[in-house]
Formats: sequence, C-alpha cells, structure tokens
Amino acid sequence: MARILEKDEKGEEFISWRNGYLTSIQNRTGEISPTIRVYGEWAHEKWATGGKTSAIQSVITAAGGENIIGDLDKYWIVLDPEAVMSKNPQVIFLACWSDMLGLTGYSIESPDKADAFLNDAYNRTGLKETDAAKDQRIFIIDAGGVLSSCRSFIATLDCAKRFYPEQFKDVNPEEVNREYFQNWIGVPYKGIWSYPQTS
Repeated sequence: MARILEKDEKGEEFISWRNGYLTSIQNRTGEISPTIRVYGEWAHEKWATGGKTSAIQSVITAAGGENIIGDLDKYWIVLDPEAVMSKNPQVIFLACWSDMLGLTGYSIESPDKADAFLNDAYNRTGLKETDAAKDQRIFIIDAGGVLSSCRSFIATLDCAKRFYPEQFKDVNPEEVNREYFQNWIGVPYKGIWSYPQTS
C-alpha cells in the first residue's frame, strides 16, 4: 500500500514500529517454560477454534502461549466441551466479530454487552470448570485484530500481557492501539477492542 501511494518511507517506518513490538514480545517470552495453555474461540459459534494453520494459533504462539489444540492440522474445528475441559486452559480468549455480536469494534461505546457475554462464558458448562475461569482469566478480543495482518501485532501484544502480566507490566496495549489509529491511520481513537481492557 505504501508503494502504491508512493509513501515507501512511511511504510518502512510502520514496519519497523510494528516489528519492534513483536521482537519485544519474543524477547520477553522466549525463555518461559512451561508456556501457558490457551484456548481461543471464534465467539460467534460456541467451541469453534483453530489448530496449527489458524490465525488463533498464530496469535497465541506469537504471544508466547501454547494453543491447547495446536497439534491438530486444522484451520477451523468445532470441539466438544469435554475436549476443552480435559486440556484445562489457563487463559481463554473469545474473538468477536463486531458485525456479528456487536461487542467490539470502532463504533462500540458501551461495554455492557461485552460484560454480559463474558459473564455467560464464565458460567458456561465446559468453560467454568477450567483454570482460566477459576482464576478469572477469560477475556474478549476483537476478531479483526486476530485475523488482520496489519493489526494482529496489537492483539498479540494484548494476549502477551494477559498471558504473562509480570513480564509486560510496563506495556499498555490500549495505548499502542491508540497510537496505531491516530498516528498511522490518521483517525481519532475510539471503540472497544478488548474487554476487560488491559492497562
């Protein structure tokens, strides 16, 4: 896009800025063992997730986590609740498309629907038995950020902080997202992109 618009230098600046965060994540999580077990769900369909070829896998592993079904050669799969319970994830994220559920996105002003959706997740049979639920480590994230190649590093940063809060206590993904919108897209920052928000 930068080349089409004859903004090559700006494009290189963005790539350098983006990659700086990805390198930082790798440096902070690269030596962690064992890594945290994570279940990511496409929230518009209960138990829908992704294996080793999926965007869910990419974000989880880039953030230093272990996808609980990362050994399956599947882009999309709908699991049995028992499969999630048996793998017992320590963290769970629900990736929400704004046009399907209206929980995240640029036009969302109130967290009320996200809060109600999250409360249902905490009480869902199959999730409520996991360590993630018991330790209050389920969160909502914008699915476009999980799937988008330009914004996925922000979702990765958000996940990394939630996976390993001590290693990322000096990082505020919300502020990085604000900078992305204001400095690189050139629009005012608003909306809800993950919930509850990290600080």
